[in-house]
Formats: sequence, structure tokens, C-alpha cells
Amino acid sequence: MKLIWKYLWWSIPGALFLTSCGEDTLPSGGDCGRVEMMFSRPVVAGESRAVPGRQPDEKGYYRREESFRVFAQWDNPVFRGWNSVGSVLYMENEPMHRQTKGTYEGWFPDRTIYWPNEGVLTFAAVSPASLVEDAELSYGGERTLADGRRVNGLSVGNFVVKPTPDLQYDLMYSRRTYNQSRHGTSDPVHGGVDLAFRHAMSLVRFTVRTNKVAAGTINLTGLEIRSVCQKGSFNEGVVEDSQSLASYDNPQRYWTIDPHYPRTDYKAFAGSQPLVDAPSYVLPLEFILLPQRFALGEGVGGSVIDAPNAEIVVRWTDGGQPHEKGYRLDRLNRAWKVGKSYTYNIVIGANEINFQPSVDDDWAVGDGSQIEVNP
Repeated sequence: MKLIWKYLWWSIPGALFLTSCGEDTLPSGGDCGRVEMMFSRPVVAGESRAVPGRQPDEKGYYRREESFRVFAQWDNPVFRGWNSVGSVLYMENEPMHRQTKGTYEGWFPDRTIYWPNEGVLTFAAVSPASLVEDAELSYGGERTLADGRRVNGLSVGNFVVKPTPDLQYDLMYSRRTYNQSRHGTSDPVHGGVDLAFRHAMSLVRFTVRTNKVAAGTINLTGLEIRSVCQKGSFNEGVVEDSQSLASYDNPQRYWTIDPHYPRTDYKAFAGSQPLVDAPSYVLPLEFILLPQRFALGEGVGGSVIDAPNAEIVVRWTDGGQPHEKGYRLDRLNRAWKVGKSYTYNIVIGANEINFQPSVDDDWAVGDGSQIEVNP
């Protein structure tokens, strides 16, 4: 499906105008075309829950109730790098909401914006639009690597994960769409640009069952995630140069965890749930949490362990007798990674608990491992 955006920037010899081409800002001389911007329903990699407490209505599509923000840069004749000489940041943090205009229904900017007649636009987006209420949001902040390449992209500063799943939401960003013009749009009235959102967070779920012959004598009474990080800053870290935009295919995305912010616990279950051999009991709560390191190692990156004491704690009764056991996360997964989903399949047996972290393809592939311990 498409995200349809249109933004624009325009120039005259000797001057650059940092303004979009809107219904109340049309320049003289007809430099601004009359092809209006909009987005059709955005594509999402798997599920999305940008609005707190609302589950996705369809996998792979953006919820109609949700909104996002757009950044766009104008260049002529082609993109030469974000914030490069001669470019203009035309649209900055522009909110998009679903609207109906005539026979068209889609995500429109709050003010009408048109395509420019000349030059090209490069687009990026972040979701949800309400993110600005919880964090410091910017785009294009640049630093230079040792080999001279420039790193920039979306930055989200001082983001704190909400304390309960009903308040948590899916922070997403789009990969850039380069060098778009109104002449390449399929719709002569509302031109469109393809975009897709990616997840910046990690998704954590649980299932629990028993393999005990006398099924029904084991009850799950509690499950918690303890001592994990709650506050951090995200930088998309796009690496690009004027010769090749393909380097964006491997952005150096990373989170920097605030080492001074207290670690927190999340309660996944409290009550009494009888367990059977099959099917597994799927815990109704799922968590959208900060990517973070529990141990160092191959494929993890970084040189700091963010949450060395993080663990999953399970409580259950067997024939009325209570049990509790904690399992260190560094023995299950070295890290929760950006855009990955982790489903912990817990099997409580007569003599052991079997932890089976697995992949849930609703997001992207996550690490998998298995551990067995005595209760």
C-alpha cells in the first residue's frame, strides 16, 4: 500500500524560502503546482500499536485512528545528502491525520500542501504523532564517522517507556524515500509516494503450558520482567554519501540507555490460571520495551551491558504448593534488538521448567535459545 506525502520547497536565484507550498502560501509566478499531498494507508512491518491500548486491526497496515509526522527535504536536481548545501528543509515535523476530501480518504497534513513544479523531495516519517509529548524529536542531526561518512536521521531523545502495557505504544520510523517529484505520481490530483514504517522498539510476549501428566494440578500465579531499562535515546544513524544512497539499506540504528534512570519491573500476570499440556496459555499482556543489552557478544554491539540483572520471574502452584523461580535474561537472549519480537514459551513440568524463547514473525526475526532449570 502507499504512504502518500507531498511537501515542498522552492527557490529563486539568490534566496531560499523555508516554507511549504500551501493554500495560503502559494508563491507568485506559478512555481507551485496544484497537485495536493496525501498519504494512503501506510505499510507496517507486521503489527502496529501506535495508539496506546489499541490492538492492530490488520497485520501489515497502519491503523486508521493513528497519525504520524513527516519530514521532507527539497533538492535540485537530485538529493545530495541531508542538510547538504543548497537543500531546504521544507516540511519539519508536520502532523498527518486521516481525513476525507471529496472522494479521497487518506492521511493529509493539517494544512493543504502542494508539490513543487521543479526539484525533488526526499521524505521520512515517525509514528505516532503524539511522540512529541513524550520525547525530544528531531531529524537530520549529523555526525561524521572516522572514514568521513556522515551519519544522521531520526533522533528521539529522553524517551521513557510507559509503566503498563495499556499505555505503551509502538515507536516507528520510515526509511527515506529519495528523489520524488509530482511527475512520478500516479494520481493527478493527490500524488503519492511509497513509504513503509519500521519498528524502533522490541516486542515481548509470553505463553505458558505444562507437560505434567496430571495436568490441571499446576496453576500459573505470577509472571514478571524485572530490572530492565526504561529510559533511553534513539538515533537512526543513517550512513550515506553523495555517491551512494544504497548504504541506507543497513542503517546503524541504536539506542543509548540512560545509566542513571532507575531500572523497572513489569508485571505480565497475577492471578490463578490452570495450565494444560496443550494448547499453551497466551498471556493477554504484551510489552513494547526498549531494546537493550543483557550481555555482550557477537551480534549484540556496543561495549556496555545495559541491564545486567534483568530477569523473568515465574510463580506457580503444584498441587497447592507455591513455587517461584527467576531466570536471568542474559541466559535466554543477549539482548532485545531494534525491531525484533521475542516470544517466551514457558513449559512448567513435573521436575523442570523449560524456557523456549522463539521468533514471532509479526515483527522481525529475534534471537532464539533454550534453557532448562530445576524448579
